[in-house]
Amino acid sequence: MSLTSIDQRINIFRHTRLLCEARTDTLAKLAEQATEQAVQSNETIITQGDDTNDIYFIVEGDLLVKTGQHTIQSLKKGDVFGLYPLADYKGRSANIIADTKSLLVKLKAEAYYAAAEKDLSLIKGLAREISENTRNLIQLHDTIASQRDEIEKQRAELAELNQTKDKLFSIMGHDLRSPVASIITLIEILLSDLGNMNHKEI
Repeated sequence: MSLTSIDQRINIFRHTRLLCEARTDTLAKLAEQATEQAVQSNETIITQGDDTNDIYFIVEGDLLVKTGQHTIQSLKKGDVFGLYPLADYKGRSANIIADTKSLLVKLKAEAYYAAAEKDLSLIKGLAREISENTRNLIQLHDTIASQRDEIEKQRAELAELNQTKDKLFSIMGHDLRSPVASIITLIEILLSDLGNMNHKEI
């Protein structure tokens, strides 16, 4: 049983940057060709390196874009992913994993290509999406670079503090050794003199 009607899919498509300018007849045809995919939390939808080329629209839920153990982006209701193979197919560039139970609408790349031949707004939409994703990646890169610089600064400050601590302990150790040595010498003299004293002298 389908969880989304044709009209609901058209509405989903219309509210994305990718298809917001598409003609109604284009949206209707794409909605008929689309399929649904329900996923559970922690389920992998796309694996990095896969040779699939489906486009996904998030109807409900939250997803994570990951490379290795690093999360590079969060996706939510209304977002679209899986677009890069449409422009330059080199396999999937990241893992997409469900952060919560989610519902997706999936569209074959071939269906998108066919529709784009008759409705050029789909090409403009693809350019918009890729441009926005590129801006997001640049911002992410700048954020990571800034954090890396801050970490390096903190590491340098910590190294300087450690050097200061070592110098302080060295000075304290030297200063403490001198009085202790004097006290030990004094005790030794006193103990030596005690041997020559009688009870009354002590």
